[in-house]
Amino acid sequence: NGCLAGHDFWIHLIWSKNFSSHFWEGEFYPRWLQNMNVGLGSPAFFFYPPIPYYFTSLLAPVSHIGTSQCSELGFSSSLALIASGLTAYLWLKKIASNHAALVGSIVYMAWPYHLAIDLYERFAYAEYWSFVWMPLILYFSIKIIRGSVFGVIGLAISYALLAMTHFLTFIIFSPISIAYILFSEHRNHYWKSILFNLGLALAVGIGLSSVYWFPAVATQNLVSMDATSTGHLYYENSFLFTGPKVDLSTSNTHTFLEELKEFWRYLELLTVLTFGLAFCAWKVAHQYLKASSSYDRNFWIIVSLLSFFMTLPLSKPFWELLPLVQKIQFPWRFNAILTVAIATLIALAFSSLETFPISKIFSAEKSKRKSLLYSVILLTATIFLLAFLYVLPLQQTINFWGNQNTVLSIFLMAVILLRLSALRRPINFSQHKFLLIGFLLLVTIFLGTFQYTFRGVFFERLDDTTVSSILKIARSPSEHRPQWVPKEPFEDKSLFRRAEATPAIQVDSGTASWTIKQWHPRKIVFQVNALTNSTLEVRHFYYPGWTAKLKDSSQNLPLYFSELGLIKISVPSGDHEVFLTLEPLVEEKISQLISTFFSIFVALLILLNVFAKRTHLPKKNSKTQ
Repeated sequence: NGCLAGHDFWIHLIWSKNFSSHFWEGEFYPRWLQNMNVGLGSPAFFFYPPIPYYFTSLLAPVSHIGTSQCSELGFSSSLALIASGLTAYLWLKKIASNHAALVGSIVYMAWPYHLAIDLYERFAYAEYWSFVWMPLILYFSIKIIRGSVFGVIGLAISYALLAMTHFLTFIIFSPISIAYILFSEHRNHYWKSILFNLGLALAVGIGLSSVYWFPAVATQNLVSMDATSTGHLYYENSFLFTGPKVDLSTSNTHTFLEELKEFWRYLELLTVLTFGLAFCAWKVAHQYLKASSSYDRNFWIIVSLLSFFMTLPLSKPFWELLPLVQKIQFPWRFNAILTVAIATLIALAFSSLETFPISKIFSAEKSKRKSLLYSVILLTATIFLLAFLYVLPLQQTINFWGNQNTVLSIFLMAVILLRLSALRRPINFSQHKFLLIGFLLLVTIFLGTFQYTFRGVFFERLDDTTVSSILKIARSPSEHRPQWVPKEPFEDKSLFRRAEATPAIQVDSGTASWTIKQWHPRKIVFQVNALTNSTLEVRHFYYPGWTAKLKDSSQNLPLYFSELGLIKISVPSGDHEVFLTLEPLVEEKISQLISTFFSIFVALLILLNVFAKRTHLPKKNSKTQ
């Protein structure tokens, strides 16, 4: 039914429903979600990137095909997975054969961190969509290296899409793509031109996406954004093999946090084995690939190493030197970069093996048929043994030693793989040990991930009653609580229970009656018949930008906030039509101007590029004509 029980599914369901509703009401970029928090409103999209929710909005008209309230998210998630495979293939076939690019793109789509973790376990919807744009950035990076003007346009737009999809991935991935261009051995002698084009693409991409990131960065003091850097959300408490460092003393959170620990152990195994597989793929590519392709394989093994290192507590000094990177909260988010690297290295390794006769692996002393039989038996037994070791830390009944068996499992797997790769009889694996280890690791990783995927696909689903309850309250995450709203009643939901029991507008002082005429996002219109000067409390959160005016009057009415952070308006005596409007903030206006300027600039670049191509087309001779 599309309703996955992932960690963050509930909030993305709420956001997608509300964003889509406002979008189809005519608001092109919804920022204030009026119906969230039982109708009290939320500034969610002043801070959260919007691109994934445009896809859910565009798919909303066809969501009636499904019977579930989660259909838009289901369709959009499927679209993101397919699109990530297509962009990965587009990128990989620039550096590997078509068959190898196909294999690499399938690995990229199905890699456990991408599919099992980001979709089924966490439902990290924005990060999940970022997998579509990372390969596209690398594809246009190749274009930049080869001097294509179109590469500048494509790279700028791809950067903007990534920034407006998941800004945290943009922070950690942008240096990778920049380094890929700057250190490429394929760049020609016009390095100044490449440097200029790269700088231009970055500037334009940042300019295009400023409509999102500038208000998000400049107005963080208006909400409780410090909630994103406390507890297990603080980067220092989330390194692999040390985290999550969370208090388990409270019984009501004990079950969830035990599941969180299991999730952490799985990430530890996955991250270590992914890097091990990356190393094997690099060795295979190094052994069989021609020297002219050395840059890509060496670049991506370095990226793999750095990404793996940044997930470990050993990297803490580097985190302390980079305050911006601390914003990504979880060091294990570097698995997104590791996923790009592993898909690339596997594509390069597979490309190198296309001309390699696999029969060389089998011992020449025995017949190929008998060697093949021994291979199948031995490898099958090894795979099942490795898979058992892989899932060992994820259960509670067997606990021998170490970090819930994680360290022990990794050690035993390494011993088995190294011992097997040293066999010379009856099967000669010693000359191709990295090919063997890589194959076994690849199969084991996917086999060990089956329980996560199977559980997400078939068992962990939200029923209609739960979904309806989530959408009814539509509670914001803590970090989007406006500063004027007290923390305790917001966290324990007593504020929402009280709001449900109060009318949309109530008289706080004076004598007045009212009638609502419009209740739209960022615009509320109501008629007031005030017998005396009165103060009205509107059941909506206060936020800077809210202004109240009488019809045909340019003067603002006094507007302030209650002790619960709700809007209060002073209305003079008489019969009035009151317009309560959330005007664009100064930061919004500035960001809109910047993005509009760069959008026009990109349009001009495209026109100039098309015109230049047409004027330089070779003329056909009369015979050809």
